[in-house]
Amino acid sequence: MPYSERQSPSTYWGHVRPRRLLHEDPGVIGCSWFARDPNDKWHVHANIFRIFITLLTAPFYLLMKTITVLIADHTTCRVNNAKKSWFVELSSIPDSVLYSSPSHGRRAQYGLTGTQPDWMLRVEFHADAPPTYDQVRWCDDIQRKGYTAMSYFMYSAFVLFREAGLTPLDPKPSGERQWSLKDRKRISECILHEYAAARARYGIPPGTEYIWLDELCLSDESIVDEREMDKQRTKELGRLSDIFRRASKVCVFCDAVGCDHTGLDCHWGSRLFTIGEILHASEVLVMTRTQLQRGGIQSNLTPWKADHFREAMKAKAEQGQRWHLLAIMQHAANCGAVPWQAAIHSLIVEAIRRDDQSRHRDHRMLGKALNGLLPRRARLDDLEGRCGWEDLAWLLELNQGFYNPASLAAVCNLSEDSTSRHRWLGGPIAPAEGNERLEPIVSAFPIDVPQPDNTRHPALCVIGPKTIPIQHQLRRDPNGLYNNKDVRWIRGDAVRGMFIATLVASFLTTIGHTTKALVLIYASSVAFCIVELVVSTMYIVREGWVYIDDTQWGPDIGKTLGAQDRHLRHLAYWGERQLVPKWDPIKLKDSNTQSRAGTLVDLNSRVAAKTNVLGVPNDLIMLAVHGCGITCMLLHRPDDPKLISPKVGMVNLPPYILVQSQQSGTVFIGGTPQEFGTPPVDMKSRRVSRLAGLASFSAGIGAPLALEAIAKVGATETRSYDPR
Repeated sequence: MPYSERQSPSTYWGHVRPRRLLHEDPGVIGCSWFARDPNDKWHVHANIFRIFITLLTAPFYLLMKTITVLIADHTTCRVNNAKKSWFVELSSIPDSVLYSSPSHGRRAQYGLTGTQPDWMLRVEFHADAPPTYDQVRWCDDIQRKGYTAMSYFMYSAFVLFREAGLTPLDPKPSGERQWSLKDRKRISECILHEYAAARARYGIPPGTEYIWLDELCLSDESIVDEREMDKQRTKELGRLSDIFRRASKVCVFCDAVGCDHTGLDCHWGSRLFTIGEILHASEVLVMTRTQLQRGGIQSNLTPWKADHFREAMKAKAEQGQRWHLLAIMQHAANCGAVPWQAAIHSLIVEAIRRDDQSRHRDHRMLGKALNGLLPRRARLDDLEGRCGWEDLAWLLELNQGFYNPASLAAVCNLSEDSTSRHRWLGGPIAPAEGNERLEPIVSAFPIDVPQPDNTRHPALCVIGPKTIPIQHQLRRDPNGLYNNKDVRWIRGDAVRGMFIATLVASFLTTIGHTTKALVLIYASSVAFCIVELVVSTMYIVREGWVYIDDTQWGPDIGKTLGAQDRHLRHLAYWGERQLVPKWDPIKLKDSNTQSRAGTLVDLNSRVAAKTNVLGVPNDLIMLAVHGCGITCMLLHRPDDPKLISPKVGMVNLPPYILVQSQQSGTVFIGGTPQEFGTPPVDMKSRRVSRLAGLASFSAGIGAPLALEAIAKVGATETRSYDPR
């Protein structure tokens, strides 16, 4: 904000804090030549030493200061918190994710397309009896006649199961599953009976039909070994999209009465596997439940052309502002309408969000649900399902020619406890009007970084990112008298006074009073230095970006910063008016750590942006043009450039940061939950230690200035700077 050229002395001196000459405020780096941190036990002594040397050598100090300021006026002087090691490219050679396959340890291979199911149900529908079925292996007869694939929500089948008066036979198994395999097969049979009744009402005569029903077709029914059965079922799930693509008809079912299966509130439509089951279907049979006037509920079949069904889903997605689902349906209708980068991004984000809504935080089925929907698919054995993020990283690297994972990294929230290794991933945010633009400005891909213990740690390798170092402490400006136009009149008065003193000293020298001339020069130099020291307590170095913890500095960051430098009282916030994307705060239950609200402030332009972090960031890397701004990942980068940098937050900043950035080579992003949760700085304890330090020091030297500082800390300054 603009200030007048000259202010009244009372207004000016109201911003002076002489006590800062002895002990700096919490979170502010002082002007001393060593022990600049106010927490340092030698901090007060260092400040006294600086004052003593400055006043003792005042004439020489002013001469050196004049030379320094003149040089600084003709050179670019910016605060740079970047560590030199960050820009040193060492011979780090990480492994490709595809170097070692999870299934056989050899190089990765693409999976084959067009695979068919191994098992099928041959169902006999009767006029006056329930259907009967037997499991058969895939054969040419099924290829000729075609088959119907059943798509349903397991809980919807359980509703039919209860309506039939049936109850589970086995207790609930451990883990996420609600029912045992035996009970799941019994529950799935209810879908078959419901389909038989709806089929008869529609007028389809009794006869034989091949049907694929997941719980009854995922494994060979003759196998009793549970391990072998699980192996077969896991492998079969990996070809789910192919099974439904090859089906002549796809029958969909939801237990909600009157549901047409195209709405966003449909249980069936919100499943993870629904996308793969319906995306390439050729014909859709909608099995809708209706309420009868005489009581009871019955299901009726309604055939849809698959294109018309997906068009209806697309319309509902548009009404509900589900833009990723809309893009997926547009891509299914016309592959050229949506580029592969956008289509793959929509598929991945929509799949992760559906899995999160189903409370499947480990995402074990994520890779299997996506396999077959992307341009390049994985071999079924390589998607083990033990870690969903591991399978996703494998698929991302297989599709490296079609998708840049920097887009995914730009929309992911902070990782939760369940993400033990791929910490750059997390639950993605949904796009909204105004921030749907997402164009990566870096290239990124998953890698494996060899560790000293011969293990491999997964990470995201970002190539050539633009970075900006982040300060987490303010810096007092020792040149405040020279760097701020609003005190130019004070500087002018001081210079004029020094000039007059020099003229008088010259006159005294010519008449033989050399000693008096030297005393006058020294006294005027001391006075000038005192003015410089006092003015320096009013300003901080307004260069670079600083991270401020809202929980420690208070919600009104402008007021807090204004107490340190009045130029920062009024901040321009980058946020609501720019429709920036917002990332959700999280809490790590295992470590009892919660993300903290913070503010990034550009001290030069006085622009601020809100964020949530799990630790103190010291660097940011720019990932993508996102909406009106640049989405950046906040990191806590180690000194060693070969080490993996933990991701501690996300933020969207104005585009002008591109000119403030520095080019880096490669950055590895990952980390583990144990590396997070840097405790916040306790400003209250810092305040107590500061008072104790001042009291002990003043008792030792009897300095009136130190006693004055103690009094002001409890009075005047408390009103302008309250870290609570």
